Amino acid sequence: MTDRKRILLVEDHYRLAYEWKQALEETGLYQVDIALTSVEASPYFEKYDHDAYLLDMYHEESGVFYKDGGLHLLHKIYRKYGPLAKDKLIIMVTGFHRAPMSMDIQSVVESMGVKHFLRKPIDIDTIIQLLRKES
Repeated sequence: MTDRKRILLVEDHYRLAYEWKQALEETGLYQVDIALTSVEASPYFEKYDHDAYLLDMYHEESGVFYKDGGLHLLHKIYRKYGPLAKDKLIIMVTGFHRAPMSMDIQSVVESMGVKHFLRKPIDIDTIIQLLRKES
């Protein structure tokens, strides 16, 4: 049995989430737990100590932004690990360049331990390269 890194992937677009999961697992390097919302991710988050987190910043439906996206889970990661959260590989992604932001959200999430902040569309090879580089 190989020692694969465990990733928690939270992405509200079902098709994209499963495409990324498949591509990551096909490398043989990763085992991916997948959830469409941070609420759905809670059982994985509580049960496992993930090596990396791939988080969609916002959960959106019909133009409404919900609080259960990656930002919500980022707060949970920070509460769970405290200062050690900065040692976790956290990649935040967003497809909403026009998402409602009253401050520089990228600076905020980076101060909370996010090592990479990517804007969609993202080629999965870019994510795989980041994961390999940070391992």
